[in-house]
Amino acid sequence: MAKSRSTSGLVTLVVILAAAGGGWFYWQGHRNKGPEFFPGPGEPANVTRGEIVQSVTAAGTIKPLLDVLVSSQISGYITAWYADFNAKVKKGDLLATLLPTAYEAAVASAKGDLENSQANAQLQAVTLKRDQVLLAKNLISQSDYDSQAALLAEANAEVEIKQAALRTAQTNLSYCRIVSPMDGMIISRNIDVGNSVAATLSSPTLFEIGNDLTQMQIDASVAEADVGNVAAGQEVDFSVDAYPNRPFRGEVYQVRNSPQTQQNVVIYDVMIKVPNADLKLKPGMTANVSIVITRHPGVLRVPNGALRFRLPAGIPVTQPADPAAAVAPADAAPAKPLSPEERRKALQEIMQQAGYERGNGPPSAEVRQKLLELAQARGIELPDRLLGGGGPARGAADAPVYRTLYRLPANALPGAPPEAIRVKVGITDGAYTEVSSPLLKEGDTVITGIVAAEAGAAGAGTPFGGGGGGGRGGPPGLGRF
Repeated sequence: MAKSRSTSGLVTLVVILAAAGGGWFYWQGHRNKGPEFFPGPGEPANVTRGEIVQSVTAAGTIKPLLDVLVSSQISGYITAWYADFNAKVKKGDLLATLLPTAYEAAVASAKGDLENSQANAQLQAVTLKRDQVLLAKNLISQSDYDSQAALLAEANAEVEIKQAALRTAQTNLSYCRIVSPMDGMIISRNIDVGNSVAATLSSPTLFEIGNDLTQMQIDASVAEADVGNVAAGQEVDFSVDAYPNRPFRGEVYQVRNSPQTQQNVVIYDVMIKVPNADLKLKPGMTANVSIVITRHPGVLRVPNGALRFRLPAGIPVTQPADPAAAVAPADAAPAKPLSPEERRKALQEIMQQAGYERGNGPPSAEVRQKLLELAQARGIELPDRLLGGGGPARGAADAPVYRTLYRLPANALPGAPPEAIRVKVGITDGAYTEVSSPLLKEGDTVITGIVAAEAGAAGAGTPFGGGGGGGRGGPPGLGRF
């Protein structure tokens, strides 16, 4: 019995010591852990060199350069059609015929009326010639002769009226033959034998003809916020759902000035020429268009998250060795995040100090530069409207835009402070942005995120229960910024 009690006490002591040791190691490992940056050591560097393409995306419909809807000017029944879908036709080729019976009768009636009028005109001419002889012999009065002359003129006018009626009837008869107005291909046939065609104020469409399907166009809808960057001659990359793995190319040839409103958004039609030698693109296909605004090959680029990142207050930052690239301490990060109201007041103060007044149009180059300097000193990014529409994505040439990046030193130990580098921002493709700085090079790692210890987290927990929620799989007591 004594031996059993001794063994039980020994086991209890071992369990207590193991728990205490585990708690001590956990406590020591987490109470003073510094911030964790992303990407971290050993992860791929995110400063690369490559091509940046700034583009405007839109959607549009593929259609022929010239698309003609063939209709009928008269009513009738379709007796035959001679061109089917995808048939190639020449100008003047017979496409379909209407029942001509009624129109042939109209022509015959018009001919009879004309012959009757011509006979009457001849009779009136002979009578006038006879009255002229009688008038010379004073056998009839002048008034009788004038009346006969008027009857002849009336008969001649009637002949002209009947001639016009005959031409109208003949023209209507010719409309019974539906012919192609141009060379091209039949895109659609909307009739069949026995169909009734009723020509009213809106003529019915019988055939749709595309002039040359080897040359197509895209009617793309571009929003007013982007149309200012689009111009004729720009390259276009696009894809269609029918060939998801095949890229297509085109070129902008016209930006139309006619605005349209769709869901409270003003859009403009941008016309794009597209070669289609293999006839893979078909009318009506939806094209996902990317209009290339600017293309910069072989430039330094960083993820856009690195430009949006702001280092929280209290984390040390080292300055680069080059004073020209150094960032003022106030530019590294504001002492605390600004509320919308505080940001609005700060912007008002910056505008007043720079001498910029609203309602006077875009600021001058001097005022714009002053706005940038004051905003950088306050750690505030200016909206595009204060830069005259030239934000970091557009990169106005006369007003360079600068941002702050935070770089992890090469071969630095864990917990080493990052370096704050001021970079000039160029164009962006939505994922990466062009940057330039004498201190930034390909292969560097810039910070896009951080997990930092929360205030009081180190002493708030217990060896058996974490202090606070973590970020990106971080340990307890850490928070993602």
